[in-house]
Amino acid sequence: MVPLLNGRPIFSIDPDSGWIVLEQSVDYESQKSYTFNATATDRHRVRPQSTMTMITVTVTDVNDNNPMFSSPSYSFDLSENTTLGHLVINLGNEVNDSDSGVNKAFTFHLYPPIDPAFRIESATGRLLLNQTLSRKTKPNHVVDVYAEDMGNPPLRGNATVYITVLEINDFVPQINIPASLDFFETNGTMVNASFYFVNVTDGDGGPSGNVTLTISGAGGLFGVEPYGHGLYYTRVLDYELAAVRQWQVMLTATDAGNPQFS
Repeated sequence: MVPLLNGRPIFSIDPDSGWIVLEQSVDYESQKSYTFNATATDRHRVRPQSTMTMITVTVTDVNDNNPMFSSPSYSFDLSENTTLGHLVINLGNEVNDSDSGVNKAFTFHLYPPIDPAFRIESATGRLLLNQTLSRKTKPNHVVDVYAEDMGNPPLRGNATVYITVLEINDFVPQINIPASLDFFETNGTMVNASFYFVNVTDGDGGPSGNVTLTISGAGGLFGVEPYGHGLYYTRVLDYELAAVRQWQVMLTATDAGNPQFS
């Protein structure tokens, strides 16, 4: 029986010459071979004789499929202290090609301009850290990569790797305030209103540089805005009625780094 595609024969045979003709396009990825019988019959009018043979047509693969990554982009967070040679992603595990043989064998490359902070192993697709990262210098990196098969002509597939650099917590917050402060007695309108702003510094950036302030002591007479760092009275303070006119408080500044410093 002649193989069919969409209800029509894929092959035909010239009854006079015996030439087998391809009637439709074949696709290696859909079917790699076809087998059918051909019969030759002589022209004797009374007792024609015939013979049959089996024919196998093997489809040869051509490079008609681009390498395809499982995703067009990949995103990762790396801290500043990530060690050199760190494996960001093995792109060799993320690419596929419907072709076969050399048409399915890949090499991996970086598109220019090449970010010197990263390198890729051509044979495996392993994307590795090549230079020390610094969030202050470059907080984000974009690495464009491609996989190229070994067909003729070669075909490519593309992907983009996004890397965000996370700052490590280098600095302890510093509270810059005189050892003693003089305050005036208050009326009702001054309660919960900031009367002094505490200067707090931290050499880090990002979350590691976000500092909250807390206060303790003095029987809760004073409060502090955790982010605005403003000191305020929590109740009315009357000089004549105050049993104590000098208080000692503890201010604590804590950053949001990992690990936290205070």
